[in-house]
Amino acid sequence: MRGGQALAVLNALLAFATLLPALIAHPVAAFASWLLFGATFLSAVASTTAFVRHNLSAAYWARGISAFTIVFAFGQIVGPTVIGWVSDGAGLERGLIYSACLFAAGAALAGCQRTWTQMADSVN
Repeated sequence: MRGGQALAVLNALLAFATLLPALIAHPVAAFASWLLFGATFLSAVASTTAFVRHNLSAAYWARGISAFTIVFAFGQIVGPTVIGWVSDGAGLERGLIYSACLFAAGAALAGCQRTWTQMADSVN
């Protein structure tokens, strides 16, 4: 997949994995969530690297991957902090639901991302 489809699928899986223990209060659901989240999370990072490599020339790979890394790092700092405040104030279930909504929004945005060649074709 050269567009954002891979990241969209992975973010959708992360949303499901995050939502699962909020909907089903059972140790098996928590274990399934943990397993799916862990198996998917690093693949989402790898999919952004593949996206950059597919859509930019080799001369711009470092810049593109750096930009994604900066955005990812920012999210790793801000996301847990904000969701931690939500969870502390409104409960863990609400924090998980909000997190799942953010992953779902990320999936929707990634699904809209087209390759550079698709964008060039639509201009012509």
